[in-house]
Amino acid sequence: MKFGHDLFENVFPEWRFYYIDYKDLKREVKERMTKGYWTEEDEEEFIKLLDRERTKIIAFRNLLRSELKARRDAIEFGVNSMRLEAAKDSAGSRYGDGSEEDRALRKATREARLVQAETDIQELIDQVRELAKYTRLNFTGIMKILKKHDKRTDRSLAIEYQKVLQQDPIHVDTYYEQQVIELSQMYDEVRRVREGKRGDEGPGVDAGNIVRKTTKYWVHPDNVLEVKLRVLQHLPVLIFNGGEVDPAISSVYFDNADFDLYHNRIIRDEGAQNLRFRWYGQWDKTDEVWVERKTHHEAWVGIKSIKERFPIKEIHLNDYLAGRYNIREQSVRMREDARRSGKLKDQNDVDKLEKKIADMERLADSIQKMVIERKLRPMIRTTYNRTAFQLPADARVRISLDTELALIREDDFDRVRSGENWRWRHVKNQWPFSYLDESDIVRFPYAILEIKLQTQTGQQVPQWAVDLANSNLVEAVPKFSKFHHAVSTLLNKHVTMVPFWFYQMDRDIRKPQLDQYAPDNTYRDELREMGQNQNGIFLPPPAKKKLTHEERQNLPVKIDQFGKVYFSNERTMLRWLNFGIQSLAISVAFLNLATSRQTKYFALFFILLSMSAMLYAIVTFHIRARALRTADANTAFGSITAPVVAVTFLAVAIVVQFIWVWAKRGFV
Repeated sequence: MKFGHDLFENVFPEWRFYYIDYKDLKREVKERMTKGYWTEEDEEEFIKLLDRERTKIIAFRNLLRSELKARRDAIEFGVNSMRLEAAKDSAGSRYGDGSEEDRALRKATREARLVQAETDIQELIDQVRELAKYTRLNFTGIMKILKKHDKRTDRSLAIEYQKVLQQDPIHVDTYYEQQVIELSQMYDEVRRVREGKRGDEGPGVDAGNIVRKTTKYWVHPDNVLEVKLRVLQHLPVLIFNGGEVDPAISSVYFDNADFDLYHNRIIRDEGAQNLRFRWYGQWDKTDEVWVERKTHHEAWVGIKSIKERFPIKEIHLNDYLAGRYNIREQSVRMREDARRSGKLKDQNDVDKLEKKIADMERLADSIQKMVIERKLRPMIRTTYNRTAFQLPADARVRISLDTELALIREDDFDRVRSGENWRWRHVKNQWPFSYLDESDIVRFPYAILEIKLQTQTGQQVPQWAVDLANSNLVEAVPKFSKFHHAVSTLLNKHVTMVPFWFYQMDRDIRKPQLDQYAPDNTYRDELREMGQNQNGIFLPPPAKKKLTHEERQNLPVKIDQFGKVYFSNERTMLRWLNFGIQSLAISVAFLNLATSRQTKYFALFFILLSMSAMLYAIVTFHIRARALRTADANTAFGSITAPVVAVTFLAVAIVVQFIWVWAKRGFV
């Protein structure tokens, strides 16, 4: 789709005069090039036009930002006043001040105001969404017209104009990240006022009767803000220790030269493990490193897969990995620190501390032995920024979104990287890591969305989470692993198998917007109710069409569940091969036992039929596998004709054979 058409389709009607005049700029380049060359005067005039458009866009963007801030401040003032009023009523109820009727009336009035506050916040979300789309479209338009200019004039204005754009960037991701945080806090404040809870209260879950489920999705960069805006309406942004909202998380994964841990986890062997060393914050904030080991258990074992971890100071980490450091030295310091801090108030506290230390020592000894005996070395580093959404003290629903994911080599196969150290010191958390060789890094093109649910047995999953998982904003990737993707991409020559999503990376995961999951947009809906579009032409309100059974049957195959469709294709091929092999075996035996020319002919016919079935199975398998890799959902993934043809030929051949035998023996 050409950008001009894309711009026309996505223009917000009320702001249509403040978008980049892409057609006029494109026409300017075309008309000035009719003489066959581009002069310095042409260049100056074009830059003036471009500066005028950029100034117009930035001025309107700043106006919208100011309006957003004013509306946000007004809503915050109202919510804060309701919070103080609710606290006053709560205190009056405890001490008997005022009448119950007055408090009930104020509560009903407050509830109506809270509903209005939620509506106002939703309108703010709609405005933030439209503003982000506005700035992104205009920034893209400027880059497109610069590219078109350079192509037609054989100049390099795009590179030179970058300095101008960087002075006051049109689209700034950090601004929208801050908006997400502030909107999330406003929603959370409304939730607390309504429920009368503090920020650290939550209903909790019965730990003995929990159903845990974790699902992972890819999110295209164009949809990251939309996903955040949807989630914050239900869960607040989780503030990590130190006040960071989206801290950098880095992990170094260990394996041996044969990649035993990688292969065992790929095929999901019982007891398969992986080992990583994780720290939070910037590259130089590694005073404390978390040693983590994940162990996979099959369902038939009756044991849940577990993640165990313990902290260790970085100054001791190399000695620990070499077997020169005993974790019991850390245990002594933990006991001393606990006594000095006054945390050991009774014997129960002492027992808890001793159990914690015993578990840490057991795990540390086990991992140290694992590293030495299996000759594990640093292989891969992952680094990304994480935004987490969760109600404080309530882990029933937790959503995390990892952005700016970089996968970096740590091995020493072709040259020294980590060397004798536990990590490569040269790497710093500076996205996009332009100082690294392209052979050492993979910049993952999507964000990673992870939805973790802990619900009581029989309890329904929140509907909003189901709607998000089924929306056009995300692409389900079951069991996605950053470590597996990094190894299969960067160290492909050293492994014998790759994860199933490896062949999906060359396709666009963006999907058409579905009506039932379309974002609520107050302003667009109002325009539709008035019956006008951006050109003043009558626009009927959107209607949801209920598909008939025949229409549902003709819909393209949805192929986002990679494993399920791939394995179905493979099973279909194996069944056809099984049919062909069995028929071939019978045909060969028939040929060897034949006593007449006609019988041999029939045997040869069955042999051809068997080989045709096997050839059909192999060819069809590869056609469908190719369609899956290229996301060609219109390819036929089922066939009614082939089984009918095979059975028909088989039945006809058998019937003809029996008729011929009976005729020869005189029965007919």
